[in-house]
Amino acid sequence: MLAGALSVLLVMVVLLAIKKGLDGTSIGLGVIPFALMPIVFLNWNNLKEIKKELNSRKNVI
Repeated sequence: MLAGALSVLLVMVVLLAIKKGLDGTSIGLGVIPFALMPIVFLNWNNLKEIKKELNSRKNVI
């Protein structure tokens, strides 16, 4: 969900920059997806670890 919201925000920033040019609003909003990208990567890695753990527990039982 976070990755989807950040990608939508990035597309909106690009469209805003094309329509109105690079002003303070488009630059300020453009920083947010890049600032929150490490959280997406951390969540992605945690999700992989959780899936591995669930699969290992299925094999034990």
